[in-house]
Amino acid sequence: MLQNSYILPLTPSNSPIQVVQTCRQIPSSTADVYGDFNLALHVFDNPTTVHKHRMDLLEKLQQHYPNLNQIHWLNQVHGNCVHCTTKPHAHAILADAHFSNQSNVALAIMTADCVPIMLADTEGHIGAIHAGWQGLAKSIIAKTVNHLNPTDEHQSKRHRSKWQAWIGAHIAQANYEVDDNVRSQILASLAKLSITIDDELSQSLFYPTTSGHYLANLAKVAKLQLNACGISQVYDSHLDSYHDPRFYSYRQQCQQKQVATGRMATLIFRTI
Repeated sequence: MLQNSYILPLTPSNSPIQVVQTCRQIPSSTADVYGDFNLALHVFDNPTTVHKHRMDLLEKLQQHYPNLNQIHWLNQVHGNCVHCTTKPHAHAILADAHFSNQSNVALAIMTADCVPIMLADTEGHIGAIHAGWQGLAKSIIAKTVNHLNPTDEHQSKRHRSKWQAWIGAHIAQANYEVDDNVRSQILASLAKLSITIDDELSQSLFYPTTSGHYLANLAKVAKLQLNACGISQVYDSHLDSYHDPRFYSYRQQCQQKQVATGRMATLIFRTI
């Protein structure tokens, strides 16, 4: 079974679609900025160390899936650019989502509170999305889904009912406070998808705290957007990046006034 102190499987070991979540370390010290398994190059960690971690991750996965031959990484910028991964690239592509129809090629998304979303359609395509509040407000989910299935909207939604989506470790609502500006932009993105937001749903998505501030449920926003695109099979890991010491949390480490935050990864690949 694929599971050690650095990798948590989110799908059954015999599934043709594999989704895995990496950890910083087990056990973890909250005083340790980068932990033992930071996978991001942009957070001022030693690049040699990060590249070694990425190689170690591939080798660990290959122990259980020997045909897996590469991991694709993105240079994520909280935008809504979607990249079609067709061949290895020497440098990370500037995008916040990517998709592929290749088997034994893993797509990675790095996070430290944002919502990582993995997709699989019924025709062999897989996708990986980095969905922070900005990506959700910019409709990164709908844009990625439309890249995977760019046909008639009504037929697409019926077709997508058999798609699957997985949500990896992300910050829980209780720890993610946002202001009115963030709330307004996300609610506007839901309205564009013809999602009706009544007072009850609005409060469940954005629970009011102090004046003009709310606790935001990013994962629930993501699920609503996935559902609006026709994807109803959504599996939430319910792993909380803020409270679970196995994971990186940008918000927690900022509150602790630490100088940097590492990144974990959620990956998806097909074995056939």
